[in-house]
Amino acid sequence: LRKKISELEAKMEKFSTLIARVDEMLAKPDTFSKDPAKAAQLSQQRANLEKALAATEEEWLLASEELGA
Repeated sequence: LRKKISELEAKMEKFSTLIARVDEMLAKPDTFSKDPAKAAQLSQQRANLEKALAATEEEWLLASEELGA
């Protein structure tokens, strides 16, 4: 169970890093005007990463509770 928790923590870190990278790209002023299709793709990718992060966090919480019980 501890191994699973460690793996989940690594996944959460990876998702957070990817979200930060997408945010950096979306924050550039010309992202939407220069390539609206890519901006839309980045926005969708960010939403998918947020969902994956939330699911992983939920799984981590459950595993942590189980370990503590």
